[in-house]
Amino acid sequence: MTAYRAITQPAGELAINHMRHLLGRCRIASWWSSQPRAVREGICRAAALKPALYWDKPLAQMTDDEREAIRRAVVALKQAMAAMAATDRGEWLHIADFAGVADEAIEEQQEEDRRRELLAQQAQLLRQRAEKVKAAQR
Repeated sequence: MTAYRAITQPAGELAINHMRHLLGRCRIASWWSSQPRAVREGICRAAALKPALYWDKPLAQMTDDEREAIRRAVVALKQAMAAMAATDRGEWLHIADFAGVADEAIEEQQEEDRRRELLAQQAQLLRQRAEKVKAAQR
């Protein structure tokens, strides 16, 4: 009887992993090396690593702490990008419109203040007239 071992990964994935092993590079190391310099610099900045020291360094030459910092930065950037991915172009075009809302609120408040001042002046004028009428009746 032959020994039976269940395949836990699809054959294609096993073959790709075997090729990567022969090349000495994993998927993440290949991804890192294929990114443009600007992307690697941005990730290094997000990972609080000096970009000048790390952007051209292969992942295999980094320490575990450095790789973990980069991994955490990539996760954080992915989450931020996922949150922004839901926006459409129209939202970006109307950002300036929302700045005007605050200006409108300020203008409305100023207009209300002017109306209150006018009403206060009218009330003062009516009080003065009422005093004159009371004085004439005595």
